[in-house]
Amino acid sequence: MPETLGFEELFSDVLVESRIVMNESLLELIRGPVSLSDVFAKYSGEEFYKITSEWEEPGRGRFTARIYRFNGRVLAAIVEGAGSRLLGSDALEAVFNRSMSIVRVYRIPLDLLKEIIGEEQFREITSTTPRKAEAEEKVVEAEKVEEKTSTATPQTVEAEAPTTSYETTPLEKPVPEIHQLVKPAVEKVSVEDLKRGIARLIGDFGLEYLNIEVSETEEIVKVFVDLNPIPTWVSLRSILYSIVYKYVELRHRYPVMKLEIRLGDMHDSLLLTKPEEVMIAAVVGRIEYELVQNGIPVKDTAYTIDREKMTLTIIIKAKKPVYPGVKIEDVARKAYEEAKKEWSGELYIRIKTGRFGGVRIPK
Repeated sequence: MPETLGFEELFSDVLVESRIVMNESLLELIRGPVSLSDVFAKYSGEEFYKITSEWEEPGRGRFTARIYRFNGRVLAAIVEGAGSRLLGSDALEAVFNRSMSIVRVYRIPLDLLKEIIGEEQFREITSTTPRKAEAEEKVVEAEKVEEKTSTATPQTVEAEAPTTSYETTPLEKPVPEIHQLVKPAVEKVSVEDLKRGIARLIGDFGLEYLNIEVSETEEIVKVFVDLNPIPTWVSLRSILYSIVYKYVELRHRYPVMKLEIRLGDMHDSLLLTKPEEVMIAAVVGRIEYELVQNGIPVKDTAYTIDREKMTLTIIIKAKKPVYPGVKIEDVARKAYEEAKKEWSGELYIRIKTGRFGGVRIPK
């Protein structure tokens, strides 16, 4: 199992974590079971990655792991949950010893890493290339084997021979299952694919479109949707938020977004200029998509965010379901579980259905 470079306290700082969240881009959502060593094997290049995973332990609650990796080395490993925190090798051991069901891999700009750890530390880490580090570790392992051979019986040497880990020979470790479990890190999604995804979303809401326009550059995305003016109980703002969710799901990017929608003489627009705003809109869109899909009209949506703790609270005013037998709490709980996949911090949903009625997830 690899060691960390000891930057845990630095990456535990809430301001540092906030800056990372606002600048990271999701490369891959891996659905397991998958081991951390397989993820390391795939993401071993000279990039700055954040690898996260969450799991539940009966009677103890939810745990979250964050691992920061650069140039084939682990900068920091942090596991939090049950009112405690594990750092460094203890955190890595807790994650390495389990099979993870969901893992997210984010790429973070190298300029941000340089700002966080400082120019001198950055140069020092960069000067040790993955191949050089690998060679040094092989020499150390060989010396250990030679030392054991000279001091132990053949039976003891055989029992204590070191097991080759990923950090020692990253190119030799087989990873047969990871390519079957995940999609390519960079998906080729065309503008036409985006249009088709938005068209399906419109259809899921029981609506028809007259025209969908999407223009996209590296920095800015513009979306215009003209709907067939038929009666509907779905709000235009709910559709806009859901389109943001669909875009992020397909593209895994958080660019500046300008969205407009028209239904007859009704019109609404949404302008998102920061990655954080796009991320929040995608979370809101995932929740509202689930509500509308189950016949729960959304009247209004607001949110509050504690940036120090990365806590997002979404408040939704909704009407009673238009379909009989639908329970708002059941739908809200499913929406919460799906939206948690889009937000790396704490998430709370409050759905108000009248002056006194409402649902809180988690309670």
